[in-house]
Amino acid sequence: MNFINNYAVQVQLALGDTILAVPGLSDGYYTLSLSDARGAAATRWEHVTADVVSGVAYMSRGQEGTADQEWPPGSWLYCSLTAGLLGYIVSALEDLQARVYALENPVVPVEALTLTVYDGGSTLGYFDLTGDDNWVGEIDPPDLFWQGDVRQVASVTVNAADPEALMFQIALVGDVSVAPVSIAVQGIGVLSFAAATRTFSEFPYPSTAWSWSIDAHDWSDGVARVLSIDNG
Repeated sequence: MNFINNYAVQVQLALGDTILAVPGLSDGYYTLSLSDARGAAATRWEHVTADVVSGVAYMSRGQEGTADQEWPPGSWLYCSLTAGLLGYIVSALEDLQARVYALENPVVPVEALTLTVYDGGSTLGYFDLTGDDNWVGEIDPPDLFWQGDVRQVASVTVNAADPEALMFQIALVGDVSVAPVSIAVQGIGVLSFAAATRTFSEFPYPSTAWSWSIDAHDWSDGVARVLSIDNG
């Protein structure tokens, strides 16, 4: 789209004509306006788009809700901002801003973990934020897409110490107040967060855990298990 300041010439244009000499306009694509007078004296208008080549405009008539009209000698052709042109510019800026935001704030929607179980799943995947390798088991990836945010997993546990009171637990780093709908745990089943017990702990670092009583599980040393989050 091309622009030029203070451009206005008097022209004659018949109804339906789409070719017009436009002295002073460089080659390019323009939005132009026609009127029967300048400023407050004008009583009718027509907006056109024009592809200008070597001083000749090849036009699409009657744009932006205006009609293709007869323009007698002495009518004005000028280049100025129109509502349609401003809308195009605003839309382009909003699209650009959205693209820049997406590039600067990438979110990879990972909603599933693959766990390799060691030690029968007891304290599986526990690690601290100091970088020490004191965890048991493997978590891939270490983050989950959790209600619109990417959250770091603190631990995943299957408690088999008391066969009469089995428990599954997942904990995330930080104080997480909003939970997804459910989590599907391979070898255990689908668990609803509405039925979970939520706890928050400051030690050894702030983390939020959800736990469920379970009837059974088939987790054992060396097996891989998938956890899938339903964010609703």
